[in-house]
Amino acid sequence: MIIREATSKDLAGIMALEQKCFVKDAWSADVMESEITAEHTYYIVCLVEDLLVGYAGLSKLEASEQADIQTIATDPSVRGRGYGRAMMNALTAKAKELGAKEIFLEVRADNVIAQKLYSVFGYKRIGIRKNYYQPDNVDAFVMQTDIKQEPIVLGIESSCDETGIGIVRGNTLLANVISSSMDQHVIFGGVVPEVAARAHLEALMPVLDEALDQANVTLDEVDAIAVTNGPGLAGALMVGIAAAKALSVSTGKPIYAVNHLVGHVAADILANGKVETPTIALLVSGGHTSLLLVKDLLNDVTLLGETIDDAAGEAFDKVARVLGLQYPGGPEIDKAAENGNPNAIRFPRGLTLPKDMAEHKFDFSFSGLKTAVARHVELA
Repeated sequence: MIIREATSKDLAGIMALEQKCFVKDAWSADVMESEITAEHTYYIVCLVEDLLVGYAGLSKLEASEQADIQTIATDPSVRGRGYGRAMMNALTAKAKELGAKEIFLEVRADNVIAQKLYSVFGYKRIGIRKNYYQPDNVDAFVMQTDIKQEPIVLGIESSCDETGIGIVRGNTLLANVISSSMDQHVIFGGVVPEVAARAHLEALMPVLDEALDQANVTLDEVDAIAVTNGPGLAGALMVGIAAAKALSVSTGKPIYAVNHLVGHVAADILANGKVETPTIALLVSGGHTSLLLVKDLLNDVTLLGETIDDAAGEAFDKVARVLGLQYPGGPEIDKAAENGNPNAIRFPRGLTLPKDMAEHKFDFSFSGLKTAVARHVELA
């Protein structure tokens, strides 16, 4: 399916469909062409395998905050396949782009199918025009909808040792509040799952309240709830998922499960507005080291390779413990290395042998490096 702006070259196809759909009250070709080419209108066509199966039009005067849907038609032979909805989405997006705050339309009182479609998009009946459609003397229902701002989504992250609540409106970050339980794990030299889960329970409501205050929104204004459902620590994930489900049930808002590794990639949208795809993303964190091929953030993310043992962050933590440094190990080792000699010791690099390159071309391994450091410390 392709939806694009209509031109005069589409007139013949549009008129054939106009006659097919409206019969008695079809527009003339002259009227249709004047509408397509007018400065204040925006007409689109829907094509499937180069066959025109639908068209629709929008009117919006420059000085007005009101837009009007002039017409919309889908070939009867392909109705029910989502083409009408797709065109409605396109017209709504255009109206919003043009600065409209509300959209009006008229629909035949006897066209129940069209009325149901419009109600899905939030249109409500606000009036009636008697005998508007001629020559049938059929009434027209006047319907209207307000153009909502970009949706507000509340996200919950509890995959490891940080309780995070983020709130975004479209691609705009409204709040990002994080509570870390790292101090509770220091004495163990690493994250303890049960300790992390209990910390999430204690932190979640205060973090949620602070995020809502920071974003200056209420739960009623939130349009959807997203939550990390993996990968991560099972107990920690359960806390966030249970909270998201409870919020969804209590507010009636839809809930969406999110793979937080893909979320790491998608977060770039907040900084740069979009993620150019296809792209290859390298993720390096305390619990994950992965290489992803991203063709589509929502529907097409392929795992190219990952660590076959420790993640990079885990290796740092374990090496720091061997060296007598504090947790988390990454910053401590980095600080200690500032005055070190980079050529003093040649430690091995994992998966660099020819046989490894054949079997683990895009994978990582850090356990050998970690063990080599431990052995060096033992013999030093």
